[in-house]
Amino acid sequence: MNSTLRLAGLALLFFFTINARAWNGTGHMTVAELAWRKMSSCERKAVSQLLRQHPHYAELLNTNVPKNVERDEWVFLRAATWPDMIRPSRGTTPKPEHITSYHRSEWHYVNLPYVAPWDRNVVDAAAHQPKETNIIERLGVLEGVLKSKETAASERAVALSWYLHLMGDLHQPLHAVAWFSPEFPTGDMGGNSVAIKPQSMPVRLHSFWDDLLGTGESYTFIDHVADTIEANPLLEKGKLKELKAHRTYQAWGEESADFAEAFAYLDGRVRHAVYRDSLSAEDVPDLNLSYEANAQSVAQRRVAVAGVRLGQKLKSIF
Repeated sequence: MNSTLRLAGLALLFFFTINARAWNGTGHMTVAELAWRKMSSCERKAVSQLLRQHPHYAELLNTNVPKNVERDEWVFLRAATWPDMIRPSRGTTPKPEHITSYHRSEWHYVNLPYVAPWDRNVVDAAAHQPKETNIIERLGVLEGVLKSKETAASERAVALSWYLHLMGDLHQPLHAVAWFSPEFPTGDMGGNSVAIKPQSMPVRLHSFWDDLLGTGESYTFIDHVADTIEANPLLEKGKLKELKAHRTYQAWGEESADFAEAFAYLDGRVRHAVYRDSLSAEDVPDLNLSYEANAQSVAQRRVAVAGVRLGQKLKSIF
C-alpha cells in the first residue's frame, strides 16, 4: 500500500447517517434483471402494463431509457429501485411531498435478533423481537395486493415496485438481523453501528455489504453483472440448495439472518469498532484477509437466489 494513501486513510474521519438501505441500485437492478430474464413474454407484458399505471411512471420510472434497451425492461429495473428514489433528501434540496409520501422506512428490514454464544447468559434474544411491521410481513401483504382484482391499478403498480425492491432487500443478509451484545445493547441496526476496515479505509459494515456487486447503474453494467452471475457454475439453479429448503418469506428472512451471522459477523468475531460520531482509520482493526472474498461470493449467491425467487413469484402472480 502506498504510504501516502495509508497516511490518508489513517487520518480519515468518516461520518454517516443511519438509514435502511439494502443493496444499492446495482444490487436491486441486478435482482430485477435476473427475474426479467426468467419471465415469459406474457408475464413481461402484464407487469409492464401495470407499471404504466404507476403514479410516478413518467417522472421517475420511464426516464433516461438507454439506447438499444427495451423500454419496458428498463422501467422494470427502475421500478426495483423506486423505494429508494422516494426517500426524503438529506442535506440537499427537499423532494416534493408527492414523491416522499410513499416512503416507508420500516418496510425495508426485519431485526431478527442475533446474540453470540458467549453473550447468551447476559443478553436475552427473546427480549428483542422484531416490530410487527417489517419486510417479512409487508411482502405477504404486497403479494395479496398484487393478486387482488378489486384493487386499483395505480395502487397495484406501487405495490409491485415495493415488491420488487423488498424481494431484493430480504436477501441482503444485514437487512434481516440485528446484533445484540453488551457492545450493542439496543442492537447494531443491521451493521450500521459497526465499523470495519477493508484495506485501509473504514466503512460501515452495512454499507460494505450494500456495495459488494459494484456501484454502476447503467444498463451495460447491470447486464454484465447479471451475465457474470448466470455464467457462474456454482450459481446454477440446481446448485442453490436453499431454493428447495426454504419456501416462505419468514424462512427466507431467517436464511438471510443465518448468512449474516456466519459471513457478515463471522459468528460474532468480525474485527470491528463501534461507530461513534467521528472515527479514524487507526481506531478500527484491519479486516480478516479472507473476509472480502467470502463476502463477494455470498453477495452474488444471495442476488442469484433472489432473482430466481422473484421470477417464480411473479410467474405465480401474473
